Amino acid sequence: MSKNYKELLRNAIIPDNYTDQNEKACADFENYIDSKFPIKLYRYRAITERSLTAFLKDELWFANGTAMNDDFDSRIFYDKKRIINFLNSLVTESGGLKPIDNILCMDSIPPIINCIIPNASDEICKIKKLDKTEIDIISNKILHFVYDNIDDELRFITNFIQEETKFACFTTNIQSNTMWEQYANCSTGFTLEYEFDKRSSEYQNKEYKFGISCDLYPIDYDQRRLDATEFAFYLFQISILYRVLREKGISIPNQFRNMVVPCPDSFMFKKVALVKSNEWKKEKEWRMFFNTSIQELNNERFSYVYKKPSALYLGRKISELYQKVLVEIAKEKSIPVYKMDFNEKNRTYNLRKIKYIGE
Repeated sequence: MSKNYKELLRNAIIPDNYTDQNEKACADFENYIDSKFPIKLYRYRAITERSLTAFLKDELWFANGTAMNDDFDSRIFYDKKRIINFLNSLVTESGGLKPIDNILCMDSIPPIINCIIPNASDEICKIKKLDKTEIDIISNKILHFVYDNIDDELRFITNFIQEETKFACFTTNIQSNTMWEQYANCSTGFTLEYEFDKRSSEYQNKEYKFGISCDLYPIDYDQRRLDATEFAFYLFQISILYRVLREKGISIPNQFRNMVVPCPDSFMFKKVALVKSNEWKKEKEWRMFFNTSIQELNNERFSYVYKKPSALYLGRKISELYQKVLVEIAKEKSIPVYKMDFNEKNRTYNLRKIKYIGE
């Protein structure tokens, strides 16, 4: 993608206090991607029981960053010194925490909040009845714990972000010999072609007919990692807030949590997964993100949706046995089959696809 995409991606911010400026930046970002959307995308597969079963059942699988072959995938970058400075800014003169003080200073809860969040007023009343001095003591104790264990906390946040976002990887390049070697087991595997009429759609699987959506974005390749220090600090605040209230046996809904500690950019989970090193640029990758509010699916390391491929491509070194198996599956699906081979008439290192006729 171009330099323009890089700027649009970084400017596409979705904070809790969404403004007209944010709306325009996100619209510009989405419109740019729509203008570049390739419609056909390819997914390289090695021959495994899972890949064959998924092809047979039209299952498209998603995994989080910890399952990828790039150890930097979805791994957040932060400036530790800035994090410490941000933490210092949370402390009040009495040694308490500003997010807690914000709750204690609330005169009332807006009526609409009570409509959206059940028992919001009751939870706030519980917090407001707490002794301020005792709360400051608990806050101070937890802050010191965080300072003493900041590296462990940062590791937790890093792992949390890597595990939170699930995606499936595609490419626009079916002719790359390198991709066939790396992702289709030295050209002994296969590739599935998928057609998309739009980037964002609702999907389903065997267990859930509703509640799953997926959207596609291209990768931004860069020499430097995305700076997500402010987002890491936001997660720090949430962690500290929960620790303080948990000490008093109080839980707060997610919607109210965002009122106390506004999220600076809810798109950051995907942004972190959309920036990769220039070393991977040859892959021309697009990522399809798995979105759901269903907790059971969020807790899974691997999830799937139903998506029928539009064509099958056989590696040029695939065995006769697996070639026959894959071709039979393709026939059942009534999708075309191609086989990759050298292009002896071209001086490039690209492979060519040949329509499979069969025996």
